[in-house]
Amino acid sequence: MNSTKDGWKIRTKEERLALKNRNLHREITHEDYTVKNSNKVEEGKGGFYRKILFAKPKNMRFRETKDELYVRYKERYRIDDQYWESTTGAYGSPKTYGGGSLLITLGLSISFIYGSERIYWYYAIIWLVAFSLSILYIAYYIWMPKDKEHILDRQKGTMTFPGYFWQKNVTMAFEKLLMFKPGPGTNAIAAQGIKVINPQKYCGTFFFSMGLGNYDDMTLLTWYMDRNRPLPPTDQFKPYREKDFERRKVEGFPPPLYSSFFNTPEDTPEQQKEREQYWREDIFTDDNGDLITQIVRGNDEFFDMETRQWVKVE
Repeated sequence: MNSTKDGWKIRTKEERLALKNRNLHREITHEDYTVKNSNKVEEGKGGFYRKILFAKPKNMRFRETKDELYVRYKERYRIDDQYWESTTGAYGSPKTYGGGSLLITLGLSISFIYGSERIYWYYAIIWLVAFSLSILYIAYYIWMPKDKEHILDRQKGTMTFPGYFWQKNVTMAFEKLLMFKPGPGTNAIAAQGIKVINPQKYCGTFFFSMGLGNYDDMTLLTWYMDRNRPLPPTDQFKPYREKDFERRKVEGFPPPLYSSFFNTPEDTPEQQKEREQYWREDIFTDDNGDLITQIVRGNDEFFDMETRQWVKVE
């Protein structure tokens, strides 16, 4: 029988292998957004992230390490060339918000009992709201769905994230997801992340962060989800680079799905030379002085990312 440490299960080698190889593919639940959530679409209008590799992240934090928390995280989630599974934060939310509401309720209750005989109406309203939220989050924590998931499916190009409260998980094509930077007034932690608009009725947004900062997070996310590029240069993908290269080779090295402002070379010079027989990345400066990469083939063709067609240079 396995023991636990700090609430984490200490797994056997066989259990870790089974966890690593389990199928995380999820069928698409929503093809696109509807008018029912147009208010949230408007909230992010003008601030949506483009699916693009903005700049190579300066600090890739997911390095191989003997840090105990990292090792236990690796044992709990699958991160490889097919899936990137991570915590949703769904199980922490009722503890955080419910605990905060409960503290406010208890504080005001003590004040009402032992404080002044006069109870102001606005304190009563605050108490009622806090008490209601406490009950809601306690009920949610007890009866919340046990299948809350956050999964990036690199091969199928989908993202799965938890629904709002008791709503079911959402799986949508990554290219159709609307993501934006949290706006002014957001706390310091949440401001350094990404908000994904939920397509469900009475939707909210799903917040997540990879810990690198807004645009670095979006770059790493888009890079991983571009199955036609090499895996991002983080150490947890090292065991899977050769396998991913061979897959793309069998497929004929199709051009990238998303644009980039920097080159994404292969793991070795030999692999790079082999890929460049199909396409290469050339950097040039556009009219605004920005560095842009263009996918080219030979000396007279470039790949149009919008039409997904090779175009001959006149």
